[in-house]
Amino acid sequence: MINQDSLAGIESLPRIWAFALRLTEQERDAERLVAQACRRFMAGDWSSSASRCLRPLHRLFSIMAAVWLEEGYAQRHARMRSLEGECVCDGSCDRLATHCAHCLLRHAVSSLPDAQRVPMLLVLVEGLSYAEAGDVLAMSKSDVADVVAQGRATVAGMLSKHRQYRGAWQSELC
Repeated sequence: MINQDSLAGIESLPRIWAFALRLTEQERDAERLVAQACRRFMAGDWSSSASRCLRPLHRLFSIMAAVWLEEGYAQRHARMRSLEGECVCDGSCDRLATHCAHCLLRHAVSSLPDAQRVPMLLVLVEGLSYAEAGDVLAMSKSDVADVVAQGRATVAGMLSKHRQYRGAWQSELC
């Protein structure tokens, strides 16, 4: 039987697909992650942290984060990250420089440990408050704020090596 939460979960599919794609950086793994999360959501098979989340979208994010870590996706992703190279651009035009800045930013965020990357994606990309991200990840609001601040500092340190693109990503980190 479909209830209000199920309908809200279905309406959230575009957002959870985007989150899964950012998390996995591969369509095939994102598809599997979304399918597993939706199955758990529809079955009511939520972790204890997910049950604290009031909104269906937040429960789905929580389920996805748990599946990401439990099912070994994170370990496979970590192995693949080391195989990917950095963006190599000559910076000859402004549009190319902006593209390279985004490429470098994605690479820097991707290279973070999942303990920093997942909260950063939830807060900075998905727009959750620190408290909401804390509910999703079963962390305190202050812990989420600290982790996001550490992640921002780490990414800023990585990007400082590429000063020629500074203006293109400065607004994205602040």
